[in-house]
Amino acid sequence: LTVFESLSDPVIIMNQQKEIIILNHAAMELVDAKSIPGGVYYRHESNRFFSDKSNPSSCSSAVIGCAVADLFPWLGKALEQLIENHAREHMVECNLYIDKEKRYFEVKSAGMLDISEKYTSTIRSLRDITKRKKIQTALHDSEKRFRKLFEASIEGISLHELIYDSNREPVDYRI
Repeated sequence: LTVFESLSDPVIIMNQQKEIIILNHAAMELVDAKSIPGGVYYRHESNRFFSDKSNPSSCSSAVIGCAVADLFPWLGKALEQLIENHAREHMVECNLYIDKEKRYFEVKSAGMLDISEKYTSTIRSLRDITKRKKIQTALHDSEKRFRKLFEASIEGISLHELIYDSNREPVDYRI
Protein backbone atom coordinates (compact mmCIF):
# COMPACT_ATOMS: atom_id res chain seq x y z
CA LEU A 1 0.00 0.00 0.00
CA THR A 2 2.81 2.43 0.86
CA VAL A 3 4.55 1.68 -2.46
CA PHE A 4 1.27 2.21 -4.35
CA GLU A 5 0.67 5.55 -2.60
CA SER A 6 4.28 6.62 -3.21
CA LEU A 7 4.13 6.25 -7.00
CA SER A 8 4.58 9.66 -8.61
CA ASP A 9 2.36 8.75 -11.55
CA PRO A 10 -1.40 8.63 -11.02
CA VAL A 11 -2.69 5.04 -11.01
CA ILE A 12 -6.34 3.99 -11.07
CA ILE A 13 -7.54 0.40 -10.77
CA MET A 14 -11.07 -0.19 -12.02
CA ASN A 15 -13.42 -3.14 -12.36
CA GLN A 16 -15.22 -4.36 -15.49
CA GLN A 17 -18.06 -1.91 -14.81
CA LYS A 18 -15.47 0.92 -15.10
CA GLU A 19 -15.82 1.75 -11.39
CA ILE A 20 -12.85 2.72 -9.26
CA ILE A 21 -11.60 -0.06 -7.02
CA ILE A 22 -8.63 1.94 -5.77
CA LEU A 23 -6.52 4.92 -6.78
CA ASN A 24 -3.25 6.28 -5.45
CA HIS A 25 -2.48 9.68 -3.99
CA ALA A 26 -1.18 11.08 -7.31
CA ALA A 27 -4.50 10.18 -8.98
CA MET A 28 -6.49 11.69 -6.11
CA GLU A 29 -4.46 14.91 -6.43
CA LEU A 30 -5.83 15.34 -9.98
CA VAL A 31 -9.27 15.58 -8.38
CA ASP A 32 -8.29 17.33 -5.17
CA ALA A 33 -4.88 18.95 -4.77
CA LYS A 34 -5.42 19.04 -0.98
CA SER A 35 -5.85 15.28 -0.65
CA ILE A 36 -3.73 13.50 1.94
CA PRO A 37 -1.64 10.41 1.06
CA GLY A 38 -3.51 7.39 2.36
CA GLY A 39 -6.63 9.49 2.98
CA VAL A 40 -8.68 7.16 0.79
CA TYR A 41 -7.89 4.28 3.13
CA TYR A 42 -7.47 5.66 6.61
CA ARG A 43 -9.51 8.79 7.20
CA HIS A 44 -12.51 10.78 6.13
CA GLU A 45 -11.29 14.03 4.71
CA SER A 46 -13.15 16.86 3.06
CA ASN A 47 -12.18 17.82 -0.44
CA ARG A 48 -13.50 20.22 -3.05
CA PHE A 49 -14.62 17.50 -5.48
CA PHE A 50 -17.56 16.51 -3.32
CA SER A 51 -20.06 19.29 -2.78
CA ASP A 52 -21.67 18.09 0.48
CA LYS A 53 -19.00 18.74 3.13
CA SER A 54 -21.40 17.95 5.99
CA ASN A 55 -21.98 14.37 4.84
CA PRO A 56 -19.20 12.05 6.11
CA SER A 57 -19.66 9.82 3.07
CA SER A 58 -18.72 12.83 0.90
CA CYS A 59 -15.00 12.38 1.38
CA SER A 60 -12.14 11.04 -0.68
CA SER A 61 -12.95 7.48 0.39
CA ALA A 62 -16.26 7.96 -1.46
CA VAL A 63 -14.37 7.78 -4.78
CA ILE A 64 -14.20 4.00 -4.36
CA GLY A 65 -17.06 2.64 -6.45
CA CYS A 66 -17.47 5.83 -8.50
CA ALA A 67 -17.48 5.52 -12.26
CA VAL A 68 -14.07 6.53 -13.61
CA ALA A 69 -15.79 8.76 -16.20
CA ASP A 70 -17.61 10.64 -13.40
CA LEU A 71 -14.47 11.34 -11.40
CA PHE A 72 -12.19 11.92 -14.40
CA PRO A 73 -14.49 13.15 -17.22
CA TRP A 74 -11.48 14.33 -19.26
CA LEU A 75 -10.37 10.69 -19.46
CA GLY A 76 -13.58 9.73 -21.30
CA LYS A 77 -12.19 9.78 -24.84
CA ALA A 78 -8.98 8.07 -23.77
CA LEU A 79 -10.93 5.38 -21.92
CA GLU A 80 -13.13 4.72 -24.93
CA GLN A 81 -10.08 4.29 -27.15
CA LEU A 82 -8.56 1.92 -24.61
CA ILE A 83 -11.77 -0.10 -24.30
CA GLU A 84 -12.17 -0.41 -28.09
CA ASN A 85 -8.70 -1.90 -28.35
CA HIS A 86 -8.88 -5.37 -26.83
CA ALA A 87 -5.12 -5.74 -26.56
CA ARG A 88 -3.81 -6.58 -23.10
CA GLU A 89 -1.90 -3.31 -23.02
CA HIS A 90 -2.59 -0.04 -24.82
CA MET A 91 -1.61 3.64 -24.62
CA VAL A 92 -3.25 6.90 -25.67
CA GLU A 93 -2.55 10.58 -25.04
CA CYS A 94 -5.01 13.12 -23.68
CA ASN A 95 -4.90 16.62 -22.26
CA LEU A 96 -6.76 18.70 -19.71
CA TYR A 97 -6.54 21.99 -17.89
CA ILE A 98 -5.43 21.94 -14.26
CA ASP A 99 -5.40 25.35 -12.57
CA LYS A 100 -5.74 27.01 -16.01
CA GLU A 101 -2.66 25.22 -17.33
CA LYS A 102 -2.91 22.77 -20.22
CA ARG A 103 -1.43 19.44 -19.14
CA TYR A 104 -0.74 16.40 -21.29
CA PHE A 105 -0.94 12.80 -20.11
CA GLU A 106 0.04 9.47 -21.54
CA VAL A 107 -2.66 7.02 -20.41
CA LYS A 108 -1.68 3.36 -20.27
CA SER A 109 -4.09 0.54 -19.73
CA ALA A 110 -3.28 -3.01 -18.80
CA GLY A 111 -5.28 -5.96 -17.56
CA MET A 112 -4.44 -7.12 -14.06
CA LEU A 113 -1.97 -10.00 -14.15
CA ASP A 114 -3.63 -12.79 -12.18
CA ILE A 115 -3.15 -16.39 -13.24
CA SER A 116 -6.16 -17.50 -11.17
CA GLU A 117 -8.32 -14.99 -13.07
CA LYS A 118 -9.92 -14.08 -9.75
CA TYR A 119 -9.11 -10.41 -10.33
CA THR A 120 -10.29 -9.10 -13.68
CA SER A 121 -9.50 -5.46 -13.00
CA THR A 122 -7.86 -3.01 -15.32
CA ILE A 123 -5.01 -0.75 -14.30
CA ARG A 124 -4.87 2.76 -15.74
CA SER A 125 -1.67 4.68 -15.22
CA LEU A 126 -1.13 8.26 -16.25
CA ARG A 127 2.20 9.89 -16.93
CA ASP A 128 2.40 13.67 -17.08
CA ILE A 129 4.18 14.43 -20.37
CA THR A 130 3.56 18.19 -20.33
CA LYS A 131 7.28 19.10 -20.26
CA ARG A 132 8.00 16.76 -23.18
CA LYS A 133 5.12 18.26 -25.20
CA LYS A 134 6.35 21.81 -24.53
CA ILE A 135 9.88 20.86 -25.64
CA GLN A 136 8.52 19.19 -28.79
CA THR A 137 6.44 22.29 -29.58
CA ALA A 138 9.42 24.60 -29.03
CA LEU A 139 11.62 22.41 -31.25
CA HIS A 140 8.97 22.33 -33.99
CA ASP A 141 8.54 26.13 -33.83
CA SER A 142 12.32 26.63 -33.98
CA GLU A 143 12.66 24.30 -36.97
CA LYS A 144 9.83 26.13 -38.71
CA ARG A 145 11.48 29.54 -38.11
CA PHE A 146 14.86 28.39 -39.44
CA ARG A 147 13.31 26.64 -42.43
CA LYS A 148 11.38 29.82 -43.25
CA LEU A 149 14.57 31.90 -42.92
CA PHE A 150 16.54 29.48 -45.11
CA GLU A 151 13.85 29.24 -47.81
CA ALA A 152 13.18 33.01 -47.89
CA SER A 153 16.82 34.06 -48.01
CA ILE A 154 18.14 35.40 -51.29
CA GLU A 155 21.70 35.10 -49.96
CA GLY A 156 23.68 31.88 -49.86
CA ILE A 157 23.60 30.05 -46.52
CA SER A 158 26.01 27.40 -45.36
CA LEU A 159 26.62 25.63 -42.12
CA HIS A 160 30.17 25.34 -40.80
CA GLU A 161 31.40 23.24 -37.91
CA LEU A 162 34.44 24.43 -36.00
CA ILE A 163 37.07 21.82 -35.13
CA TYR A 164 38.96 22.36 -31.86
CA ASP A 165 42.32 21.07 -30.62
CA SER A 166 42.92 19.57 -27.15
CA ASN A 167 43.22 23.10 -25.67
CA ARG A 168 39.76 23.99 -27.00
CA GLU A 169 41.29 26.35 -29.59
CA PRO A 170 39.69 26.41 -33.06
CA VAL A 171 42.09 24.85 -35.60
CA ASP A 172 39.91 24.09 -38.61
CA TYR A 173 36.35 23.99 -39.89
CA ARG A 174 34.15 21.61 -41.80
CA ILE A 175 31.38 22.45 -44.29
